[in-house]
Amino acid sequence: MSKTSRRSILALAAAGPAVAVAGAARAAPAPRARSTQTRPGEGRVALITGSSRGIGAATAKRLAAEGYAITVNYLTSRDLAEQVARDIEAGGGRAIVRQGDVADPGAVAALFDANDQAFGGVDVVLDMVGAAYAELNLNALKPGGRWVVIATLTGALAQIDLMRVMLKRVVLTGSTLRSRPADEKARLAAAVEKSVWPWVASGAIKVKVEATFPLERTTAAHQRLEAGDHVGKIVLTL
Repeated sequence: MSKTSRRSILALAAAGPAVAVAGAARAAPAPRARSTQTRPGEGRVALITGSSRGIGAATAKRLAAEGYAITVNYLTSRDLAEQVARDIEAGGGRAIVRQGDVADPGAVAALFDANDQAFGGVDVVLDMVGAAYAELNLNALKPGGRWVVIATLTGALAQIDLMRVMLKRVVLTGSTLRSRPADEKARLAAAVEKSVWPWVASGAIKVKVEATFPLERTTAAHQRLEAGDHVGKIVLTL
């Protein structure tokens, strides 16, 4: 396996637990348009915040390949978000693209309204925003829905109505790789290689690498990352 392949597997490992919670972690062939085979996500809807690039885009395509209809949310990267939607539709899936600035309550409400109008609610929310979307996530989720938190861009503290969580039978969970020991990261990477890598190899999922830096240029890599204008992974090579 090439170095690029190994980097892609590690990048997807971050999304692996979230995909598993959404019911889409099983190995499967590459998606085909007009497939008559029933897929695990058929008839379900996923709303993925920040899904124009990176983990969000990869997960959107993975869930779409399992049959989920996808609401692709972006802040500024409209072209990238629309490309994600085109990729999903090319595989026979359904997707809408909506902008949503977490600092603008009206834009956020419009995002969830657009999802409701297009798909009638949400079965899975992959949440990278955190506190600002908490109430909206709970409102949008259908009974039995799953809410997966993998980042907290607007803060980690939120107030939610636990009675509504119970009445809707919502499953609220979270995942992060950062705090896990190396052996667990290795196990997850191996699991992603087995269950997700066939989709990468077929081209159904593409992980964009923005730039690579040798280890001795770590400072330059951090500067590139902190500039905030990258649209793919920034990788240190050994």
